[in-house]
Amino acid sequence: MADVVNVASTSGVEKDKGSKMWASLFAAGDAEKSWPLEWIEPEMEGDVTVVPRMILDKGVDLWKNHLVGYFIDKMMPFFLVKRTFEKEWKLKGGLQITTDGNLYYFKFVDPEDRRRILEGGPIFVASGIMVIRQWSDDVFDEKNQITTVPIWVKCFDIPTQMWTKEGLSLIGSRIGTPKCCDAMIMKMERLDFARICVE
Repeated sequence: MADVVNVASTSGVEKDKGSKMWASLFAAGDAEKSWPLEWIEPEMEGDVTVVPRMILDKGVDLWKNHLVGYFIDKMMPFFLVKRTFEKEWKLKGGLQITTDGNLYYFKFVDPEDRRRILEGGPIFVASGIMVIRQWSDDVFDEKNQITTVPIWVKCFDIPTQMWTKEGLSLIGSRIGTPKCCDAMIMKMERLDFARICVE
């Protein structure tokens, strides 16, 4: 670890000679507000650092319940996005929104809110379309290689014998790539139409 040696004040009076560890330069009060880190011996394959599975699993566990949103065409101001969602979503619980460049991360307090928003499909914010997906570790690749958009399709007059996972998958496959159907379908509480998410 690098040391600080012979630090002089602006008045020209020399400070105590010797070395000080960088950590000692931070006051105790500041340290309490920080996130302490620890030394981990890097495992290398050539010039590449190998990330241990344990670290990756912890990261996945931290983000797995987040939804991720991104605009297809153009970015919208954060305040506009936040205001639109607060008005349109009418959530039962709280919501935390985090931005990372052109990605938006949504953390919901109420799992029902999260499910409802995920099943809602793309969202219009002013003149922009935001795609919302379940977080995954390849979300950055998906964003940069977007060629399709998931949409919800209402399918009417479905024969009762087709109300199975396989039957609805076949119907969805005629439209695009079937992703899922909404919770009401799985509970068989409503048979007048099926909402199928296809991409």
